[in-house]
Amino acid sequence: MVSRGLRLAFAMAFVVAACAEANPILPQLGSRAARFVQEGNARLAESDFAGAQEAYHQAIEEDPEYAPAYSHRAYALLFNPAEQKQAVQEARLAVEQQPESGEAWAYLARALDWNGQFDEALEAAQRAERLNPDNASVQSFLAEVLADLRMYDAAQKAGEQAVRIDPSNAEAHRNLAYVYGYMGRSEDALREYEKAHSLEPKFVHRSTSLAAHYLYDVGDDSAAAEWLANAEAMAPDDYITLLFLARLNSGAGKHEEAVEYCERILELAANAPDGYNCLGEVFLDAGLYDEAIRARQAAIQADPGDETGYVGLGYAYYSIGECDRAAPQFERAVEIHPRSGGSHAALGFAYACMQMWVEAEQQYQTAIELEPYQGDHHILLGRMFLEQGNLREAEREFDTAIEIDPDDDQYVAWLARLYAAEGDLDRSVAQYDRAAAMDPQDGSHDLAAGFAYLNAGTNFGEAAARFERARQTYIEHGAIARELAQASFGLALTNLSAGDCPSAIPHLQEAIRLDSAMIAARQYLAQCRLVSGFEGAAMPPEILQRGQHVGRQALDTLVQGLGVMGIDAQAEFRAGESGELLMFVGHTGIGQPGSRDFLAQQSLVAFASSLIAARTVVPEINRLVVVTLDESGETGALLEVLVQDARMWELGILTDAGFTSLWRSLQQ
Repeated sequence: MVSRGLRLAFAMAFVVAACAEANPILPQLGSRAARFVQEGNARLAESDFAGAQEAYHQAIEEDPEYAPAYSHRAYALLFNPAEQKQAVQEARLAVEQQPESGEAWAYLARALDWNGQFDEALEAAQRAERLNPDNASVQSFLAEVLADLRMYDAAQKAGEQAVRIDPSNAEAHRNLAYVYGYMGRSEDALREYEKAHSLEPKFVHRSTSLAAHYLYDVGDDSAAAEWLANAEAMAPDDYITLLFLARLNSGAGKHEEAVEYCERILELAANAPDGYNCLGEVFLDAGLYDEAIRARQAAIQADPGDETGYVGLGYAYYSIGECDRAAPQFERAVEIHPRSGGSHAALGFAYACMQMWVEAEQQYQTAIELEPYQGDHHILLGRMFLEQGNLREAEREFDTAIEIDPDDDQYVAWLARLYAAEGDLDRSVAQYDRAAAMDPQDGSHDLAAGFAYLNAGTNFGEAAARFERARQTYIEHGAIARELAQASFGLALTNLSAGDCPSAIPHLQEAIRLDSAMIAARQYLAQCRLVSGFEGAAMPPEILQRGQHVGRQALDTLVQGLGVMGIDAQAEFRAGESGELLMFVGHTGIGQPGSRDFLAQQSLVAFASSLIAARTVVPEINRLVVVTLDESGETGALLEVLVQDARMWELGILTDAGFTSLWRSLQQ
């Protein structure tokens, strides 16, 4: 399940809908400028963004002092990430033309809010209310701003008042749904989103709002996909639709398709952070951590004032175990938006990872105070207590989360983890089974149950069955790379528990392939290779004369060194054409030598260092021959690492880059 903290970070950029007012304040109702604005509103309601912009432009040309033309044009600009900042400028022009218009101030509040200027947005929204408290748009925009500032009671009051003032105002229903969603009132939110859609069924963001509700709040990917298909048919280049399509595909493990949607966003707005943040999310799901970090850094460079990029970068660092680098990113997010409970919770998560328990609890409590309706914050605090061994406090937080949302299967699963920690296997498994029944398409519950059986040490067969069932569920219904890697790792651990290293090795290799940051899998793989080795290695007589295990030790040294680098290899001794002694290595899973995937992992240097280590055992080795193997085990290109080049690298005469370039030149 996507964490609520991340959902909150995405909410401002993703969960949107349009406002084509039925009765805007038009002081010169019969003027040509007014008619152009009405035409723009009608075009916007039909998802014709270009036509709406043209109509608003014509209104301004007709009457440069006509404030509503600027206001409505500003609103339309918000739907293009490349023009969102310009929306603030347009809205300010409306206020300058008509400073006593509550509507003009309300539109300025909306533009400021969407650009992350929350305090200024609140001032503008409150001024709008003072000027015109009986206007539905004024109350509706005020509700949205208050929700983004986590002032939920006041937001609910304003949102409900907007609907009472004008029940036909689609945007008023959308913003009330937005507030209800924050407050955990899922059914009420759905009702309001559906009402907004019934009023403006041809406006794309009535569909994307419903898609977001199902995708994030309900977890119904099928329903979300239907609404997104509807949205894409109406506006195929709408960036919010593209963002949700990327999220949907990435969550289902369709990372290549998700990247294509992100890249389309970048084509629409190369200088905005949205496309880069989209890529960062997908790369993280795919286990491509370096790419995820670079994408988030690009998002921050595009907009240093958007906390979403910092939150995403922090989670990317956390995913590779670098909590000390994650914390400053979350701290910056908190500085930008101090009323975001999600950012405070993320910072607490980093502090807990660093075992800064007091600081972590302070951040979690702040998150709970700001967003009392979000059960995820209680889950994070409970996880910290569980890690500390404070089971009583952990259970209290998990129970509180379930009270907030009894239909969240992940909350039930955390209570199951608590029972497992207490040693109550039966009660734990029963909770996992309950969670699995709540969401049978989520393999994480069988995965966790497998670890519960494994840790109890009483039924390894059932543990393996659960891990395999989790793996199959992930394959059938989609999963991010880290989830699939955990299932493979669990299967490996069941083999290791039985002392069966050879059977564990393929599962460990698969786990590392899926999640290169899984350090535990790398460590187990290295250990297994020490005891398993390469079957059928031919030991030259001159080595056997020096000792029965010397040759075996050289091979193991090479394979272990490569294994630590994530290179799945097998090795044996062979004789060269002139009779010289060489080591022959076959490897899979890291791409062809010279390719981007191969070079990105510094694999060439790994072979050099491993060869040097092996020669400390058997100095007679003259060279290392490397053969790439495809998935079926068929032999690909033969390449060689020369001992003299590896020695020059070891002595520092050749740099990593120099050694890499030399290797590549030998292939040509």
